[in-house]
Amino acid sequence: MESLPGSRQATTVIGDLAGRWPRFVARVIDAVPLIGASSFGGASPVIAGLYLMALVAIISIQVISLSKTGQSIGKKVMSIKVARIVPKTNESDYDRFVNYVFLRELVNGIVSIIPIYWLIDTLLIFRKDRRCLHDFMAGTRVVRAVEPA
Repeated sequence: MESLPGSRQATTVIGDLAGRWPRFVARVIDAVPLIGASSFGGASPVIAGLYLMALVAIISIQVISLSKTGQSIGKKVMSIKVARIVPKTNESDYDRFVNYVFLRELVNGIVSIIPIYWLIDTLLIFRKDRRCLHDFMAGTRVVRAVEPA
């Protein structure tokens, strides 16, 4: 656990930073269903429809999980989670949705179409604080998930 440097509340504490490899593996796990979607171009309409329904279900689970716990399926498997840089005492599911899903995932996904943005976002993981551009947009960082005592 470490205190946030320069924060107004010196008592604010955050979890240990998640490692680069767990973050990478979590991202790969989360991307598998999306990568699989590209392989159904020539499939029968029934198979493609079933896959589309499964994809919608997985994305829904991801959105709900990120909004409730700060963990996608991949992050849960890797025991890491998204956390705010400056924690809010009464953070609602809506607050987490805006920061963890809308800013970190959706806006970042759209902007990632620009190749140089994607490259910079990816390379920032090598900073000491391991925050990427999407972390800066959302005011978040990825930490090790600590089980409640």
